[in-house]
Amino acid sequence: MVMTEVMEPGRSVRLTLAPNRSLTWEGNLWVLISLLVLSLFTSIGFLLMGAWVIMPFVGVELALLAFALFYVQQRTQVREVIYIDERRIKIEKGFGAPQVSWSFCRPRVSVMVESGGEFSGTQHICFCGDQGMITVGEFLNPSDRALLVEDLSGRGLRTRCHRDWSTLAV
Repeated sequence: MVMTEVMEPGRSVRLTLAPNRSLTWEGNLWVLISLLVLSLFTSIGFLLMGAWVIMPFVGVELALLAFALFYVQQRTQVREVIYIDERRIKIEKGFGAPQVSWSFCRPRVSVMVESGGEFSGTQHICFCGDQGMITVGEFLNPSDRALLVEDLSGRGLRTRCHRDWSTLAV
């Protein structure tokens, strides 16, 4: 998802890129608790019939599900923030809080976009400048990538489109 926040009208803007999340951690916990209750009732029924060996497998299954939900929740905490003002562009990346950042001089920055290829739509978005090439929005879906490219183009940034990067000479 792409969130745009105008810091100073006509002067600076902040674009926050984040993965789409269908459930919060609390929602995941409710799913896990409901499956725990359902599995507990089912396994107690098997236990009363003498099939006690089911209980450890239920515990392992729920522990693996909890680990998977926690792992996915952590991976969706990634944030990329792009600050654009009259003179510079700053990109910050990190999980929850910024961990790395790059700063570009705005007149010497262009946005390189790879489109087409195997799938239709925008595949990669890179900022190219004196700090190198920084890829942004890798976790965005195609419609959010298209929205980001449109937003960046509308802010006066030079955009270069390439059909397929694999055909470029290195």
